[in-house]
Amino acid sequence: MDWEHKQDTVYTPQAEFGDLSGLNNLPQVKLDVTSAQENQAGKPGLRVSIRNPSGSVAFMVHLRVTKGNDGKDLTPILWSDNYFSLLPGEQRDVTSRYDASDLNGSAAILKIDGYNIAAQSLEVR
Repeated sequence: MDWEHKQDTVYTPQAEFGDLSGLNNLPQVKLDVTSAQENQAGKPGLRVSIRNPSGSVAFMVHLRVTKGNDGKDLTPILWSDNYFSLLPGEQRDVTSRYDASDLNGSAAILKIDGYNIAAQSLEVR
């Protein structure tokens, strides 16, 4: 932060930006993913177990559910966590809640991707 040029109590200019270009060199990671349907607070939902079997960080894991394989995202959906990173060997369980009628008769498809994540799709069963 550039404290010398602070203008007021709300805005302080940034003196410099972090160099995050090293993220572009992260190797691609294929995650181990399992999912199961379950009720969450009386609504249908998913429990997704995600494990990083690689020797590299899995950066910004992103989960979503679509209406069919090529369909639009199911919204609204409430995830217990999203856009998270997994260290090598780390595992995380994530849950979601949604209204099944919003699927309009289509199959729910879980899609997983991220910054250096090999994209995957799984039919929710």
